[in-house]
Amino acid sequence: MQTEIDSDPDFDDFWRDHFAKKIAADMPVARILASVEMLALQRADRPVDLSLCRRMPGLRDLLLPGAPGLVTNKEVIADLPALRELVIAQGSFTPEDLTMVAKSASLTRLHISNMHLDAAALAVLDEAPKLKQLSLSRVTGLTAADLALLPKITRLRLSECDLPDIANLARMPRLRTLELYKMVTANLDFLAAPKLVSFQSDDLAEDQTGLGHLAKRTQLHTFSYPVSDLSVLASCIKVQSIVVDASAEVDLNVIAHLPITGIVVHFAPNKAAVEAIFERAEKIWPKMRMTGFREDWTRPRPAAEPERAVVAEPVPAPAPAPVPVPVPAPAPAASAIPAGAESPRRPGFLARLLRKATAGS
Repeated sequence: MQTEIDSDPDFDDFWRDHFAKKIAADMPVARILASVEMLALQRADRPVDLSLCRRMPGLRDLLLPGAPGLVTNKEVIADLPALRELVIAQGSFTPEDLTMVAKSASLTRLHISNMHLDAAALAVLDEAPKLKQLSLSRVTGLTAADLALLPKITRLRLSECDLPDIANLARMPRLRTLELYKMVTANLDFLAAPKLVSFQSDDLAEDQTGLGHLAKRTQLHTFSYPVSDLSVLASCIKVQSIVVDASAEVDLNVIAHLPITGIVVHFAPNKAAVEAIFERAEKIWPKMRMTGFREDWTRPRPAAEPERAVVAEPVPAPAPAPVPVPVPAPAPAASAIPAGAESPRRPGFLARLLRKATAGS
């Protein structure tokens, strides 16, 4: 007997396999399609015909494969009423396809990887009425000036892109969040972006003088970038977590007035130096949550060692995380630092956390 699926021309072998469990449970086609909110198809190894997606009214996130020729009927993307996030890559998509992507009336987040773009191809994205977040990974052919022509972008993530000088990002009028991964930049002049409230990068810029722009970034609440002279953050009264470059002497007292809840230490000469920083921080911020340290004791030179480990990153992360510190329940992400009087034989900060975690297990 022919089933509802058998008579549906949009249900090819790929979709039959993808929804095999729901089909086996005799779920009606309409219910199967109505339940779809996310399609993570990056690992598909055979053609994906997007025609069926037109019948998925709740589809919000669409992650597509990058192998050549695997995605067909790509124009369907512009017709998906609930689409919010799209992940595409060179191979199944070309720069010309961005014109079709820009027709989406609902798209807010776009991720592009392994693609060569020029200014004209990128500029069409400004036609996407709700596009606010853009992520580029291993994208070539662009300049920071090209990116600055996307005035609606509020969040920009760049990973392994050939953009050594990104000072022109300061011209992006609505840029609030900038994340850089494996990106060695010439300078930090992009910190002059007027709306910037969050910046993250573990790679040191060749010229650090742009840190002076932080004096006017009083709205900044996240600054995840290794700094040894913490006085540059003194005006950033909303910053709650910092990354300390411990290759030089660090004076935590200059930011004692900030509401610090977390510290990550980079480039310390040894673990004893890490512990010393946490001990001093504990006295200044008794309720601080220590977030971790980087077990890479050498402060790298950007020109000679461009690829380094990354502490953490929110959306697809290619680099290893920092060394975690065991913490007691119930706080899985970061432990509360116990406050208390100093004793003559008080164990080290890291040792105390390890002992407490072991005792609670």
